[in-house]
Amino acid sequence: MINPETHKHSARVDLIGGRSALFASGLWLRVGTVGAFGIVGILHQMFIGEMQPLSGLALAAGAGALVVMSWWRARAVLDSIGKANETTVAAPSPARRALGGSVA
Repeated sequence: MINPETHKHSARVDLIGGRSALFASGLWLRVGTVGAFGIVGILHQMFIGEMQPLSGLALAAGAGALVVMSWWRARAVLDSIGKANETTVAAPSPARRALGGSVA
């Protein structure tokens, strides 16, 4: 069993880091959603004839790049949380290291 007193500080840092990472990921997802709705609006304007095709395609390409980049960044942030949790779980506690690594 892991002693909570020895890991109190690291758990607090992980919690704060996890919350800020989730917040950042949520912001990136919102930016991507705005870009996706922008693409829908641009395509709608092109199909009803209120926008020139070349300018519409250029704007849609820019909005598409925004969607891909922001959703990629959101996934990268969430993956970093997962990697941090894997290293935290895999790291042996001081008690386990003192006893040779295996505590039953």
